Amino acid sequence: GHVNPAVTAALCILGKISFTHSLLYFIAQTLGAAFGTGIMYLVYSEAINAFDGGVRAISGPNATGIIFASFPRAYLSNTGAFIDQMAGTSLIGLFVAFCCEPKNQIPRNLMPALFGTIATTISMCCGLNMGSPVNPASDFGARIFASLIGYGTQLFTFHNYFFLVPLVAPIVGAIIGVYLYQFFIGFHIPKPAATVVNVNKDKCEMDQENGLRQVKECSQL
Repeated sequence: GHVNPAVTAALCILGKISFTHSLLYFIAQTLGAAFGTGIMYLVYSEAINAFDGGVRAISGPNATGIIFASFPRAYLSNTGAFIDQMAGTSLIGLFVAFCCEPKNQIPRNLMPALFGTIATTISMCCGLNMGSPVNPASDFGARIFASLIGYGTQLFTFHNYFFLVPLVAPIVGAIIGVYLYQFFIGFHIPKPAATVVNVNKDKCEMDQENGLRQVKECSQL
């Protein structure tokens, strides 16, 4: 399983899951993120109230909205943010395509560790401009929950509807990453050589005769 719609989009492009299943995955991933945000809010609600005095804001000295969702730095435009997220998740899409390529023969039991490593690495390296919302579900689901506990529609209208950037850009980036892999790498990897098994026909016939003889001897006992 996976909890990132960007990964879901990559798998859909690769033909691993259908478009309908991709939509269902996205809904489930977003609801899961919203539910998880709710649990963490219950844990830290008193700390949040102590900091902002119960005034839910996304900007200013006592803003707490950044706890729930990503926001751009003051210098960053929506276009720059879109490029930022698209570049980061294109690496995820490329890596997913690499791991799912049968010709690469990546062991399935290693894939979770590989996915976790690349996602963590990208999050650490590409988080300066706007945090690291390379997962559309975690950002959008948290925004939905936060809008219900006092932050309101400002989570969606802020910075000229910035919320669309972490929602759309990672999916676009993942799709681009898949096609980059296929164009520059995947199409050029030769198929593994077929394994030829030599069968000794005489030995096979002898084994069959011995087996029949043993069955007859047992039936006569």
